[in-house]
Amino acid sequence: MASEFRYLRNINPIDNMQYPFIVKEPIEINVTYHVGEDFYDIMDGLRAMDEAVLFLNLKRNDRLGHALAMGTDAFCYYQKRNFTTVLSKQDLLDNLVWFLYKADTLDVNVKPSDRQKMMCKISALFGEIFLQNSFMEGYSFVFEDYINSWKLRGDLPDLYRYGKYKKESKPYLTAFDAASSNQLVSDALRFHPVSAQLYHAYHFNSDVRRRGEQQDSFEFGQTMITSLSELQMGMQFELAALGISIECNPTSNYVIGSFKRFDKHPIIKFHNNGLELNEEKLKKCPQISVSINTDDQGVFDTNLKNEYAVMAAALEKVKDKNGQPVYSSNQVYHWIDEVREMGIEQSFGTNSKDR
Repeated sequence: MASEFRYLRNINPIDNMQYPFIVKEPIEINVTYHVGEDFYDIMDGLRAMDEAVLFLNLKRNDRLGHALAMGTDAFCYYQKRNFTTVLSKQDLLDNLVWFLYKADTLDVNVKPSDRQKMMCKISALFGEIFLQNSFMEGYSFVFEDYINSWKLRGDLPDLYRYGKYKKESKPYLTAFDAASSNQLVSDALRFHPVSAQLYHAYHFNSDVRRRGEQQDSFEFGQTMITSLSELQMGMQFELAALGISIECNPTSNYVIGSFKRFDKHPIIKFHNNGLELNEEKLKKCPQISVSINTDDQGVFDTNLKNEYAVMAAALEKVKDKNGQPVYSSNQVYHWIDEVREMGIEQSFGTNSKDR
């Protein structure tokens, strides 16, 4: 799917299957990809968002739709689930490996005992899913091999159908050929035999897929959840630095998400300029470009006016421990107007060079 997505966003005005010798500049479009609203687990939702950015080559002025996993209160989420997640073995393995990799990438502190617990679970899951196959005979789990095989998932699976990376030799490349390999990933990973073999098994080995579909559980401790919360914040700042926007849909997110008050919507964690007066709180917020939208008007029986109204009304009703309003009407409407302006700037009908 990732290769098709990359191809469609860079379609050449002249089909070079028919006209291979005519070179024209691609018509590059901005895109919205909906991810991180409905997920098996917060860690799973975060991984899906990271995959969207990496595999789909998202960049400045593109948008993520929803992205709730990045702003959901991790402690409240896991407390409701007795601090335990139940997933398929494959998803659990992918989530734990990705979490440690991403935490190291963002310099998030993971307590040594938590890291050891995760690594023990990772090794056990890898053994149960992959090591029972003859092609892995004599192999011992290497963390880097697995994370590198994960990075290859942005490539077209057919390129690995025979257990190693193979691209057909052609006199010229079509636009789809060019999009079939993720250019953000080094070719060195594609030609690494173990990483390529793991990626092949993930897609084409029926025994690996069958064992990966079996259920398993994992228990999260308090310090692990603290690290996960720090990782959420790190990803928020990473997204802000990339210039990728978030399309928020209050009613849809309220119905599908885990928060049950509109003033708890993650949009406030993503962008609080104009709403907060405290300088420290403003500095700690990534100030991601956000917009308020309807998602599916027919399904959620709403309109854009209503979406702005529910957020404004909810914020005006927030009280502190003394029963006093946390935000004045001026603060709320200043913030609402700033979000409205960002929504206009996010419009794909505007030339990106003018934004």
